[in-house]
Amino acid sequence: MKSNIWKKINYKESLYKKSHHNSKKWLISLKRKIIENFKISKYKTINSKYFIASSPLPIFLLNLKKKRIDILDFGSGDHEIFFQLKNTVKKDKKVNIYTKEVKEVEKLYIDIKNKYLKNSKNVQLFIGKDIKKYDIIHLSDCLQYIQNWKKFLTEIVNKKPNYIFLNNLTAGSNNEYLTLQEYYGIKTPYRFFNLKKIISFFKDYEVIFKSHYLNSILNIYGEYPQKNFKKKDRLIYPSTIILKKKKND
Repeated sequence: MKSNIWKKINYKESLYKKSHHNSKKWLISLKRKIIENFKISKYKTINSKYFIASSPLPIFLLNLKKKRIDILDFGSGDHEIFFQLKNTVKKDKKVNIYTKEVKEVEKLYIDIKNKYLKNSKNVQLFIGKDIKKYDIIHLSDCLQYIQNWKKFLTEIVNKKPNYIFLNNLTAGSNNEYLTLQEYYGIKTPYRFFNLKKIISFFKDYEVIFKSHYLNSILNIYGEYPQKNFKKKDRLIYPSTIILKKKKND
């Protein structure tokens, strides 16, 4: 049975001081996951364990006619997207992935890049680098950790990408609130959103895809362990949405 990793709601914003994302335990775990993904990707087959809960981005790219695609990837984590794209992008396309993470994680990426995060001929990974224009901005499992999330999303919208992916977004019909996540021995501020309010933020975009996301909490796939919260505050499953920039009339 899952334990309750979220204990209380409506914490104060001043708690944004600690995060498990730069802890030694997390970095060790992240490196292990990257190595595991690297080994699995070498088989160049779809492994059910590897793909069970993922982003729709690789499938989405198969239907894009554009030959060069620039992607800004926030919350790259174990680089599941990078490995999947290396095995699925057609030879006539070139995909550039610009990854953004906390500085400790980016340092880890740099340290292991030549061994485990090698570029292929048509899929290139850039760490900590930025360009002016992106075709796709991909946010995965990260918005809930950002203190000034409205400012962050404003910056994303101002980049005017053609598509925005909000993957593994902690949003549903629940209320919005701030809680503490007890993970890797550290209490990290963690926000749950209301999905309608999040979508309304993107006025120049339309939703072209919306789905539940099957997440793994404490290595168990299923519903979020929130039975200690009131029903109006519970999120059963996170969401994945794809937004497309509206055409100017």
